[in-house]
Amino acid sequence: MNALRHMELTFGVAAVAICVAAALPGNIGAHARSEAVAARMPVVVIKGKRLSALEKRELSGANTAARDKGANG
Repeated sequence: MNALRHMELTFGVAAVAICVAAALPGNIGAHARSEAVAARMPVVVIKGKRLSALEKRELSGANTAARDKGANG
């Protein structure tokens, strides 16, 4: 059977297999999800914003002052 010629049948067989696997009592996927919820994994949220021209000048001035102090210090 050429799978490319029978894509509808292949999809149907795959869909039925997924439904049967989901209906099984020992569903591994549900067990993994329950463990993840029970573990209360921390979520990291990264936020960023663009610096204004004033903030850029302040940062560049602070870095050069620290470098000069360290070099001369």
